[in-house]
Amino acid sequence: MVAVRTHIGLIALVALAIAALIGRKTKPLVKALLLAGIAAGAYVIGSNFESTFHFDARNPDAVSDYMSAVGAMGEGSGGDAAIMQASFPIKVLFLWFRPFFVDAENLMGFIASLENFVLLIIMGYLVLNFRSVRGLFFKVPYMRFAVVMFVAVTVMLALVNYNVGLGLRQKMMAMPCLLVIFATLLALKAAQKNERRELAEARPQTAHHRSPAAYLGS
Repeated sequence: MVAVRTHIGLIALVALAIAALIGRKTKPLVKALLLAGIAAGAYVIGSNFESTFHFDARNPDAVSDYMSAVGAMGEGSGGDAAIMQASFPIKVLFLWFRPFFVDAENLMGFIASLENFVLLIIMGYLVLNFRSVRGLFFKVPYMRFAVVMFVAVTVMLALVNYNVGLGLRQKMMAMPCLLVIFATLLALKAAQKNERRELAEARPQTAHHRSPAAYLGS
């Protein structure tokens, strides 16, 4: 990440720090060691970040100026006005689900629309099972990391996205986290299904081994 996507490396460290701090079962010493390592990594990545993007990521005004410069670059390079002028929630939808059949102009657009349809199903499944995802978030460390990283990368990409082609390429940086969340939820559902089946299979055996007195009393 440091070599090719410095900003993603910085986000990954922030997500790792949040995942470590939120963990209730993580021992204080382990948290301290993790945060010390993360701070060292953030210093190295931050220095590389400044030399790559030529602004101080610790300065909110510098970050705002950089975002404005990216937006101006999008306007000057034929950016999609519908994306650039949309509200933030709509930008997120455009990032993840465009093109979507109705605006697919060729075969590649249709293929991308099929991919986005699958993504829509995956995200809809996650929304419908929000309580399970929330439970996994607080209980499983790598889930905390994946969720925080996915949200942070999505927010960043939605802010700088200015055309459909750029969104198709850049959202791949958040895709691994999305698939990790989805796969973990599927594993949880499969485990719960197996547990229910085992309980259902155990009930007749329990009834079969009841004492005669129990039958007489029933």
